[in-house]
Amino acid sequence: MSKVVFFGPLVQVFNKKEIEIKGNNILEILRSVDKAGIIIDKDEIKPGYIILVNGVDWRIIGNNVSDNDIIQIIPINHGG
Repeated sequence: MSKVVFFGPLVQVFNKKEIEIKGNNILEILRSVDKAGIIIDKDEIKPGYIILVNGVDWRIIGNNVSDNDIIQIIPINHGG
């Protein structure tokens, strides 16, 4: 299983700091975790989030994940 770790306001939104979940790729895992569509919309991650797999941007390493991978979801908060 992969571990999904939430940061910032996502801890309150999902009511937990981390969860363990089974999945073969980032999008599948995010669809399972994010039923309300806060992070993902259809097959795209919404702007404003950094997704890291084992500390590396998922766009660099690709969509696939393995057991024991750590997926970090970090919201980018902007003030104005």
